[in-house]
Amino acid sequence: MEFKNKEELIDWNKLDGEQWYRLLVEQPQYAKYCDWEKINGYNWSYLLSFQPQLADYCDWSKLKGEDWVVLLREQPQFAKYCNWDLLDDKMEWYFLLRKQPQFAKYCPKCFREFLIEFYPKFFRKIFKED
Repeated sequence: MEFKNKEELIDWNKLDGEQWYRLLVEQPQYAKYCDWEKINGYNWSYLLSFQPQLADYCDWSKLKGEDWVVLLREQPQFAKYCNWDLLDDKMEWYFLLRKQPQFAKYCPKCFREFLIEFYPKFFRKIFKED
């Protein structure tokens, strides 16, 4: 049996979601072999943070609140896909807004008071602009 390239030697079906994510972060050219169903929201958030060009394959419904925070901190252009209701923890909002304050308009009012008390100098300013 003769192989034209090393890709033919790999049984791509044996890779799980974690293995796919780790491979594609470093070697996105293997995306054509990926079973995208195996990748969960956590994996997607990190994968797209490093390889945003793979977004067309993403099932956005797999991302949870914390996954959105990870992704949007690095790749804010994906906000158009975000279900903001999934960010239901005050610390998720803290970590997101510290790096991407332009998303303050989406922060529920119930978290704003905590954030202002937690870090008044920063959050008073961003919520005042909102």
